[in-house]
Amino acid sequence: MVYNLSMLTQVTPNIYISDFDSSNDRPRLGYIKGKRFNIMIDAGNSPDHFNSFINECQLIGLDIPDYILITHWHWDHVFGLSGSLIPTICSKLTQDKLIEMSDWKWDDASMKKRLLTGDDIEFCDLNIRIEYANPLDIRVRKADIIFDKELQFNIGDRTCLLYHIDNDHSLDSIVIFIPEDKVLFLGDIISPDYHHGDAHYTKHKFNHLVQKLFEFDFEYAIHGHTEVFSRETLKLFFLNPEAFIEESN
Repeated sequence: MVYNLSMLTQVTPNIYISDFDSSNDRPRLGYIKGKRFNIMIDAGNSPDHFNSFINECQLIGLDIPDYILITHWHWDHVFGLSGSLIPTICSKLTQDKLIEMSDWKWDDASMKKRLLTGDDIEFCDLNIRIEYANPLDIRVRKADIIFDKELQFNIGDRTCLLYHIDNDHSLDSIVIFIPEDKVLFLGDIISPDYHHGDAHYTKHKFNHLVQKLFEFDFEYAIHGHTEVFSRETLKLFFLNPEAFIEESN
């Protein structure tokens, strides 16, 4: 049973999520309550987004998170880090992109140039300009703790298991599984590749992702930009994702 609390939704007694907002590409953010540490999943697309989530947590009595876990490098999941000093954990692949983006300039000419070079895409550029009245305010903060392919994080009475899985959406994407709650945070890992031509999947990565995800004993799967999936509704999604294409090889 999923319960709504203020602007947050309680998925289990220890896990809460925000809603997503398609008008400015704000993804869902997550909160995991542990006896030793409290965890935030992703940092949002701006300091305003980050602070809005923290305020909603405090309204229902949740403490400030002790750590932030990042699922992948895309701007809507990481630009909120600059509004926080909370220690942040991500994969090496994600950190590499954060380092790269920390050197990006945010004047209009530089943003337009990245569209021409393929370093950014029109959808992201448009929503960045919606979220930020002045993109020159953007600061990209790097993470503090880096892991390679997987990490096990004991937060007291529950465990966060972080795994990198090969996928089409973003090379660095990880999932976060909390076995005690049977909740799987997907980030955007089931989404297609939007950064290299038309939105698409590739057959090998798609099949590999499906196989790996269903090895987890989850009841709820949390995606950044969709309604919450049950195990059965995620199976239905994979039967016919809108952008799915098959490679000839």
